[in-house]
Amino acid sequence: MLRRRLWTWVALSTAAALALAWALRPAAEPVEVVRPFRAALEVTLEQEGRTHMADRFSVSAPASGNARRITLRAGDDVAAGTVLAEIEPAASTALDPRAAAEARAALERARAGLQAAIAEREAAAAEAARATQRSARLREAVGGGAVTRDEVDAAVAADRAASARARAASFAADLARAEVAAAEARVSVGAGSAGRQGAIAVRAPIAACVLAVLHESEGVVAAGQPLLELGCRSSLEIRADVLSADALRLAAGGEASIEDWGGDRPLAARIRRIEPQAFTKVSALGVEEQRVWVILDFTEPASAYPTLGDDYRVLVRFIQSRAADVLQVPAAAVFDADGQSQVFVVDADGRLAKRSFTAGRRGGATVEVIAGLGTDDRVVLNPRRDFKAGLRVQPTPAT
Repeated sequence: MLRRRLWTWVALSTAAALALAWALRPAAEPVEVVRPFRAALEVTLEQEGRTHMADRFSVSAPASGNARRITLRAGDDVAAGTVLAEIEPAASTALDPRAAAEARAALERARAGLQAAIAEREAAAAEAARATQRSARLREAVGGGAVTRDEVDAAVAADRAASARARAASFAADLARAEVAAAEARVSVGAGSAGRQGAIAVRAPIAACVLAVLHESEGVVAAGQPLLELGCRSSLEIRADVLSADALRLAAGGEASIEDWGGDRPLAARIRRIEPQAFTKVSALGVEEQRVWVILDFTEPASAYPTLGDDYRVLVRFIQSRAADVLQVPAAAVFDADGQSQVFVVDADGRLAKRSFTAGRRGGATVEVIAGLGTDDRVVLNPRRDFKAGLRVQPTPAT
């Protein structure tokens, strides 16, 4: 009887100890799990890029002068031949009183010289007419023997000389008239003013969009000074600088997707050119990197991105390869250990187990599974660093 009572107490004590141990055991760690799945896999490379208008024109002043105010604004569309700016001739230097008096005196002297030249021209013309008449009479009289051949030749020579003097006098009169015009111009603009006539019109070379107005207000400009910058919307392209090692995995004609540009969907693009020369760029961490410019063209009409302009920031997703049916797991579940790709899986007892697998291509958020995992495995998403094999967990499907 005593033995039976003793065994009863031992059994009760053991049960109580087990119940206490069960009650004090660590709670199961909640984890999110996913199952490997089969789907299309796209291997991409993401890189920040900028839009760029390839066809751009810097419109400069063709001559020095006073540029009138430019009313165009950045973003305005202009047709070919549209007047972009007008440049008036520069104002002449104002004359002081002494110089103005000298200019008026020079004008009077030029006018007097013109009158003298006109008189000389008239006298030379009369002399030339008289010489022509005498030469004609002598030619008629030579046949009757009244004059000799030498007298006729002398008269012809005198006629030619008189005609030459008449032409010289006419040229002298024209020169005197030009001197009068120059003197009048010096007197008329001596106050330093400039007329509104004769302005040079600067026209748009092509149909384009105004990117920037570099000289907006009215003012003096020098020949060759930039006034506006124009660009063609139809020449909009994307420029992205990628690491030279990544550029080796790209090729002209490759597909790309333009994202984060402000629209409600990505835009399709294609690589046009990978520039052959790399350049050095210092990263945000202070590391020197060799990078290469990759130029892309939109494969969609401009109407699909009407608000996109020059030098806008975009995200370029280069598509390196595609596969239709690939077994894959989220990249957030994969970690590297001992030189192998590994994941934590939840076994039938609700405990963690490490699983190595053969990884293939890596997409943006998934990793290809070549071997080592199946669609029935429960893979832990976002495993913590302190997770160990054998840890009891409470799995829940990942959202």
